[in-house]
Amino acid sequence: MSRVLLLAVVLLASLGCGGGQTRGHPLDSSWSDEDGSELAAFQKSYPEAQAPTDVPVAVGVVDDATILGRALESGSSWRYDHVIESRPAIAGGLVVGIGGDELFALDAETGDVVWTRRSVGRLRGASDDGKATLVSIESLTRTRSLVLAIDRSGKVLRQLYVEASIGTPLVADAYAFLPYNRKMVLVFDLLAGREVARIPSSSPVSHAFRLGRDIYFGEQTAVRFDDHIVDARTGGGTRLELPPRSFPRQPVWRSPGSIPVPIHATQGDVIGYRLRPVEGPKGPAIDDYLLTYYELVLGLKAPDGDLAWIHRSRAAVLAAEVGSDSVLLCDAAGGLTWLDRSTGRVIERSAFDEAVIACVVQPGPPDERIASGPPRPLAAQLADALADPRPELTQLQLELVDELRSLGGEAATEALVELARRDTRTHPEVRARAAELLAERRDSLAPILVRLAVDQHRPWLSPTSLPIVAMARAIADSRLVAAAPLLAARLLDPTLLPAQAAAVAEALEEVGGPSEHHALVAFLAGHACPPPGEEAASLAVARTLARLGATGPLAAALRGSCDNDAMKASLRALAAGGSAHGAGRTGAGPP
Repeated sequence: MSRVLLLAVVLLASLGCGGGQTRGHPLDSSWSDEDGSELAAFQKSYPEAQAPTDVPVAVGVVDDATILGRALESGSSWRYDHVIESRPAIAGGLVVGIGGDELFALDAETGDVVWTRRSVGRLRGASDDGKATLVSIESLTRTRSLVLAIDRSGKVLRQLYVEASIGTPLVADAYAFLPYNRKMVLVFDLLAGREVARIPSSSPVSHAFRLGRDIYFGEQTAVRFDDHIVDARTGGGTRLELPPRSFPRQPVWRSPGSIPVPIHATQGDVIGYRLRPVEGPKGPAIDDYLLTYYELVLGLKAPDGDLAWIHRSRAAVLAAEVGSDSVLLCDAAGGLTWLDRSTGRVIERSAFDEAVIACVVQPGPPDERIASGPPRPLAAQLADALADPRPELTQLQLELVDELRSLGGEAATEALVELARRDTRTHPEVRARAAELLAERRDSLAPILVRLAVDQHRPWLSPTSLPIVAMARAIADSRLVAAAPLLAARLLDPTLLPAQAAAVAEALEEVGGPSEHHALVAFLAGHACPPPGEEAASLAVARTLARLGATGPLAAALRGSCDNDAMKASLRALAAGGSAHGAGRTGAGPP
């Protein structure tokens, strides 16, 4: 008979006469296991139990008195009206909540009440192994913790009331794993009613949880419960650690489990990492992981945190969990979205009947559904995310825009062109950085040629909205001769700003030839005497004409009336075969 079944059988009799009280003193300060021998012996004897099957479910909180549920396999929905004082928790096949002086458990698939009992406090976490539900509650004074092990009838199997901060617990095979004070995990035998081991850790441990079949303890990092667990006290053990790449607002994997989860979603919900390790030749490893950041979800690859894909949600993502091969998201609009774990493609969408202020999801077993169609190029995904004008995304967008620098191909160039346009709602700082990166491009410049050619035949678009300066500099520095006719045509656009005209003219210095002679002459004829400080475009054109041996237009310009002595001196020097003093290329200007 398994320990779980034995627990149920043995304690049924004791419950009728007030049983379930613990023997000994859990968390006794006299405990000592300095060499870890007690822990090692327990770990060696621990009967690895089959992990319970998680019910695929999403739970949404509408307000402090309304919970919504959606069974993800059947698609059925339920609603439960009950006062809540902290966010409900999914525990296996149950949804556990507390409020109105009552602790309750609901069937995750139907929303039916499984049990209720009198209780006060705020919920820190819950776990269920199919027979017993383990609940951690913070007392009203916030100085003590109540831990209850409850059977399916709602009867208390074991109860601990201690002066310690018990975090998110785990029950497995009638053992309770109880993180406390973020420094240690107490292992309590629910069957015998006594403490059997403690697991010290050099890093914070306020959550006990399963990832697949394995049990882990942790917070920002996690250590696996295996034959190396004794080494956790000195920083060793089988550990999961996220790559060192940083992002704005300091996202974390798990917030401290010793703090009850508030009803309303917090920054820790909308900005954070999510992961599920893979089993490698040397044990569990992080191969890929997620960052949720308001409406954006980033698929990242270890070991350096390289960006693999990016998904733009319709509303802020309040909850996300990584399954075996898919990712389940829940957003503030009540939307539920499944993504392919490796590509970020949408597999399926569903939704609650209304918006939610918080959400908890449990994806369940491997998902056999697949996304349809090929994945979009990463550059196109980035462009979509970077164009989102919502101000909360700006800090991350400024980090992400540089991803386009390392991406080759025309899709990345096209993305930079579109992001740098002035007529978009892209944040000004993102737009400016995109223009800088566009100016640095040295290959895959065909989208620049296309944009120059197409936009001149679209009079409803303002030519000045294009990132002309950045485009011209990319053309000049890459010596893209094919762009010369397009630049020459653009040079004659009367709507160009002085800095834009200067950039176009200076690019023609590098790539212009005899075919551009007519446009160059026409421009100089109309701009032979520019206002002081705006001579750069005229001088660049004059230099190009001098290079081409066309001194006649220079002489014609000198014969005109002009009170800009500096301009006349430069033209005179060029006409005589010299150089124009002070007529260097322009500095930074508008895109």
